[in-house]
Amino acid sequence: MEALATKASGLTREEILQATHLPDGGSTSQALSELEESGFIRRISPFGAIKKGCLYQLVDPFVLFHLSFMAQPREAGFWTRFTVTPQHNSWAGLAFEQVCASHLTQIKRALGISGISATASSWRTKPGTSPSAQIDLVIDRADGCINLCEMKFSATEYAITRQYADTLTSRRELFRTQTGTRKALYLTIVTPYGLVHNEYAGTVQQSLTIDQLFA
Repeated sequence: MEALATKASGLTREEILQATHLPDGGSTSQALSELEESGFIRRISPFGAIKKGCLYQLVDPFVLFHLSFMAQPREAGFWTRFTVTPQHNSWAGLAFEQVCASHLTQIKRALGISGISATASSWRTKPGTSPSAQIDLVIDRADGCINLCEMKFSATEYAITRQYADTLTSRRELFRTQTGTRKALYLTIVTPYGLVHNEYAGTVQQSLTIDQLFA
């Protein structure tokens, strides 16, 4: 659990073994299986694969918070100062991603694809690729479309900048090139309060808000 807490996007089995020095055998497989079944971790299949290269991600909110902030002593006044620090913003972003990942059914409903067979996975560029890229949620649909989902936390409406718009476009083309898919690719963004309607908002084809995750 401590090893998984060090990387928000998750670790492969090989990376877990390297970090923990656990044996590569049945006892480790059983431990991972039990943690997954009890809801402490989530196993995420990479796009186009079933088991090979799966990521294991720590998703239990209390354990994540405890290992990040409670395991070490904190000086007086820490929590008052914490809410205005980059560390808090990083944590809020991670927490929002976890909320989105646990509401996949609601995301599909908001996208209007509840009745379409779809699989959720993650994707990252092949080792050695420059620039490297990662997409935490890929919804591969049976209707010939794929949603490439970005989760962005913001305390107000989120503004897509020119730089971020270029990043999204580049990431989509890397995905298309490396996977060889011929499906239509829809850039999708989930934010708490929606997007600022500026000149770059049209970069994404679909935008969801946190209200739709709890509808």
